Amino acid sequence: MKKSQLVFLAAGLLFFAACKGSGSSADKKDSLSTSESQTKPVNGAADTNVVSTTQYQITKPEGWKKSERTAGKFTLLIIAGPKDGDFSPNMNVLADDMKGKTMAEYIDFNLKQMEAMKIQNLKTEDIEAAGLKGKKLTYSYQYGGRDIAINSYILPKDNTAYVLTASSLTSQVGKYQPLFESAVQSFKLL
Repeated sequence: MKKSQLVFLAAGLLFFAACKGSGSSADKKDSLSTSESQTKPVNGAADTNVVSTTQYQITKPEGWKKSERTAGKFTLLIIAGPKDGDFSPNMNVLADDMKGKTMAEYIDFNLKQMEAMKIQNLKTEDIEAAGLKGKKLTYSYQYGGRDIAINSYILPKDNTAYVLTASSLTSQVGKYQPLFESAVQSFKLL
């Protein structure tokens, strides 16, 4: 399967993992440090919530866990919250080659790959994060008898799409959306 086809399909794997307590992704060439980065905030204390790769960094919500999984050419960066009911809210980051596609072509191509997921309530809006203008796709779908809410933030730079995907149960969107938005706004290219 082509890497670009896996962009949104990785989200599907993510949800399966989330039901077991984890979920998320990053490109293999984007190697993660063996431990979370130590940065010095204004107060001088080390901030272990900042997760850095060779391409970017993101601040995970307090108490959430970072782990990695390798699937084919991908190393999945998993940022998972504690289990809440029978699902762990989670985020992933993927650096994907846009293969010369415009943003609209890239989104359309990946949405076609997701047709089997039978997504519902698709909404698209303009966003800005990390100094990049991008798109936010919000949708839901059924997985394992659960209603899953997804936010995919797509930030293009130099023919690479940085895709940050966040998921929670639809009944928990109000609780987790502020955490997702804060993490996305902390995203920074290195």
